[in-house]
Amino acid sequence: MRRLSVSTLLGWFLPSPITVLGASAESAVLLAPNLPMGDINVVVLTDVHSWVGGHDAKEPNLDADYGDVLSFYERLKAYCDLIKKDLFFVVNGDWIDGTGIATNGDPSFLIPLLEKMPWDAVNIGNHELYKREVIEYMTQPGGFVEWWGDRYLSSNIDLTSSMRPIGSQYHILQGHNSSVLTFGFLFNMKDNDAMVTVHEVATVVQQDWFRNTLLEEVYDAILVLAHMDVKDDLVQVIKDAIRLQVGANVPIQFVTGHTHHRSNYRPDSSSHSVEAGRYLDTVGFVSFPKASTLLSELANGNGNASDLFQHVFLDANVETLMKTLAVTLLQTANGHALSKFIARTRSELGLNNVIGCAAQSYFIDRSLDDENSLWRLFRDKLVPKGYSGDEVFLLGKGGWRYDVLQGNVTVDNVLAISPFNESLLVWKGVPSATIAKLVDTLNAFPDQAFLHDLPNYILAPARNFSAVNETYDLITDQFEVSLMQQQMGIIDQSTADITPVPMQPATTTTSVWIKFFQSENECHSNSHGAGNERPMEMPPSTGADAKSKQNDDETDHQFDNVRLVFVSVAVAAVFLFSIINVRQRDRRWRMVTEAKRQLTLQALRDYEDEEGQFV
Repeated sequence: MRRLSVSTLLGWFLPSPITVLGASAESAVLLAPNLPMGDINVVVLTDVHSWVGGHDAKEPNLDADYGDVLSFYERLKAYCDLIKKDLFFVVNGDWIDGTGIATNGDPSFLIPLLEKMPWDAVNIGNHELYKREVIEYMTQPGGFVEWWGDRYLSSNIDLTSSMRPIGSQYHILQGHNSSVLTFGFLFNMKDNDAMVTVHEVATVVQQDWFRNTLLEEVYDAILVLAHMDVKDDLVQVIKDAIRLQVGANVPIQFVTGHTHHRSNYRPDSSSHSVEAGRYLDTVGFVSFPKASTLLSELANGNGNASDLFQHVFLDANVETLMKTLAVTLLQTANGHALSKFIARTRSELGLNNVIGCAAQSYFIDRSLDDENSLWRLFRDKLVPKGYSGDEVFLLGKGGWRYDVLQGNVTVDNVLAISPFNESLLVWKGVPSATIAKLVDTLNAFPDQAFLHDLPNYILAPARNFSAVNETYDLITDQFEVSLMQQQMGIIDQSTADITPVPMQPATTTTSVWIKFFQSENECHSNSHGAGNERPMEMPPSTGADAKSKQNDDETDHQFDNVRLVFVSVAVAAVFLFSIINVRQRDRRWRMVTEAKRQLTLQALRDYEDEEGQFV
């Protein structure tokens, strides 16, 4: 009977992210990528919001997960290395808040998955900066920021305690034939946690370090990761500040984000801004020239060299990624391992558990007049059926983040609707006239850049407040408290003495949806819905109930056999929990060598030959 150590098992569960197996030069020579390759090429992700597992089976056109994206990049990288083309891989912020893998702002399950991605530059988004707990987790010794080293960018964000940048103010990407000066900016965020200070972009680009970097470093082009809209005025501010120092003929490529759409824009003839979707619906690709190539084009009489800046938006679809590379097999060894890692994490967290069913699809971007509007479902059905007539909800339209699609509703589907899990607070006895004025005030200037068919704030249920002497219990979420206090104080000073208190029993923006789908199952005849869902609570931020079921290939078959043996012993749950804990907290697994992995595989082969038992 052979003993397998914990370190050996960790080598099996967590393969090295460094060795690119299945994406070698031999296989790369067969590639013929259908991409507009240029001097400098970049694969782009932005605003993924923890959708690392991709979308579920109800969206088959978006079936790629991070393992598939990693495989795509590795195969393309092997091809570029073979022909000496420069290829880089970047992510432009907002990696948290979106699915159950990062519930309640807890990044401990998500970050080990992100650290498997070989990004050359990582920018900060606003969602990383709302909660102190997230910032502390990212910046702890040996944590996420340190993992990326000088590839983690924060050109205008400091830790308030030291007034020093969280990451690097800039980084130079070094390729086969080019050097790319890279910055990472965030828009002028105002509602971040006090642990960080976000400096205004216009101020930062006037600082000595920015000017000196542009003048003293040696580079062929400039890449700006900018977590802001593709056409944000701040894009022009950054571009103008760069042009002031380096002139009109240095190529500038902006990778933008934040506003969750696909778009591109040309600030001038020698620059380009590209925004590549959200929620892993898009794998972006941009190419742009070196300064020498741009100058050569201009010298040859091409006064407008904008065609040297190219972009492609690829659906995050396995078949699309395969066709783009002209391959019949997408996944590499590393990509397959990451897909498995994601699937196990999702299973451990119970994200696939069915809690109800939707008879039709509901969408966050539909107007309140549309019967397929998610906000209409909330306003006209969830609130009236679940709460008393004396209670009214007033929530911002950004509170719900994704659609509900027809069919079974899982834990993760609910968390995709409402990933923030904000506490709901009650303002007791607010006059109806005050609420009416509050709604009018908050909706006076509609935000047309985001969910433009909806008002800024939605009142649920809908009321006209014809009886002026009525009072209601006004319910808002924790995020909106300061705004509500400010506006109500202006509208009606008598409300200044009303202090919001937590709903009883304690209720959150996520739990209201869980309660609704558990009690209002719309598909009673669906054998996989009403009969099989079970009561649930919010997924815990730590711990796991390992129920992983994998059946892909011979490797997976070995893994399943090992798991079955574990289940047969009384300490299985404790042991697996310890593995999960190590995977989350202990960074030492990164140092596992290729020799260790081979030893693990051999040990597992020997184990299977002996048909023994783990002890």
